[in-house]
Amino acid sequence: YVVQYTSPYTDKKDIATRVVMYGYSPYQLGNTSWYWDNYVKLTDGNASGDGSVISPEPETPVTPENPEPETPVTPENPEPETPVTPENPEPETPVTPENPEPETPVTPENPEPETPVTP
Repeated sequence: YVVQYTSPYTDKKDIATRVVMYGYSPYQLGNTSWYWDNYVKLTDGNASGDGSVISPEPETPVTPENPEPETPVTPENPEPETPVTPENPEPETPVTPENPEPETPVTPENPEPETPVTP
């Protein structure tokens, strides 16, 4: 015997079905007074299966246990945004190269390679 009723909460319909089918007490399922109250309303307290149904009251959504789930949890580190100081205090300073002036061009062996060779 299954109580059929539509609910905006599908999992609640599932649990209410189990309450009727297996005869669990609402305490065995946890906080299910909502399901148990609606089960009594829908069956008029009669689980014999004759299908008698009282017009149920409009369903009021259950108030969640956490009234403010949107408030962010305070992190353990109060300032996680501050960057960690690197071990090298100034990693941006360029390392001095071994050759002090690598930009100076090497003098070519031919001093004037641009002059055309006279045929």
